Amino acid sequence: MAKSGRPSAITDEIGQTIAVIRDRHPEWSFRAIQSKIPDFYRVRFKHSFTGKIPSLNPIVDFIHKDVDPGRIKIAESGIEKIWSSAALINESISPVVLHLLILVQWCRKRCYSKLLTIREARWFNNLSGFQGNCSYPPDMIMPELKNMFLSLKIATWAQMYAYREKIDTMAGIKEPDFSELDNSIVTGSLHEIFKHNSKWANDRLSPVFDDENATKDALKEAYFSDLKPALFEAIREAETSVLGHSLGDPDMPENSILLYGNALGTLFAEGGWNSHLEKINYQQKLNFLCLVREWCKNNPDLEPDFDYSNPDEKKKYDSVISNIFANVNNQPESSRL
Repeated sequence: MAKSGRPSAITDEIGQTIAVIRDRHPEWSFRAIQSKIPDFYRVRFKHSFTGKIPSLNPIVDFIHKDVDPGRIKIAESGIEKIWSSAALINESISPVVLHLLILVQWCRKRCYSKLLTIREARWFNNLSGFQGNCSYPPDMIMPELKNMFLSLKIATWAQMYAYREKIDTMAGIKEPDFSELDNSIVTGSLHEIFKHNSKWANDRLSPVFDDENATKDALKEAYFSDLKPALFEAIREAETSVLGHSLGDPDMPENSILLYGNALGTLFAEGGWNSHLEKINYQQKLNFLCLVREWCKNNPDLEPDFDYSNPDEKKKYDSVISNIFANVNNQPESSRL
């Protein structure tokens, strides 16, 4: 009787995971990636997939193809450049959508965020038809504020679609399936998408952060290797739970990004903050998060503590958040941006 060996085919799911690794570590040469394959295979693949996974050799072959300059060139072409009103000039964009796109870039600059790329702007244009289905916070009255909320909400979706498109291109998927994204945008539920996108990182990081004997150097290495990309996902999810959309990925020094992630972690770890946020309007929430970002941006020399259970670290963030919250708590519904 013939033995049933492992499958040699690379599934779309595994291809996407490999493409994510390649996208998040563009500085790695093929040799560097190859040296990491045993770790990827042992930790990410075996812990991330419920079905049968292929043996190591097909994964090595796939990664070799994945770093092929031709495929990377497709994924990282000119559509990854920053969008401005001069881009997409030959494509059909209505004046209303163009206004919202310009507003997104304006808002993101003032929130210390990365600007929309041309790829993201294309998806923004494609998804703009959903603006009629947008549900606004009950306390939102000003038309200008509604436009800001709408533009940032569509931009949050556009970023997800654009990222999936890029990863599927790098993974060589012939027939991309965005059905879970489509279902979520119809129902307005972002949480399952956030959960799906960050799953691979959680599988890798859990053994490190659950280890009581883990050194700070090990935690720091895990952050720069794997946590930073997952941190962006956590930031998007936290901001969306407060505002109904994200503010865009922070465009800050390394330490400032981690400071902001820690600040949000403190914000949601302390139960009392949720009740405080529920009592203020959208504009105040927006100003609050922008001011927290501003503090993090302006303090890049602060060395973040990678031990999130450190009570002194939590106390520091709690004090900063309290001072910022006091500044916006009594502000009227008028734009600070």
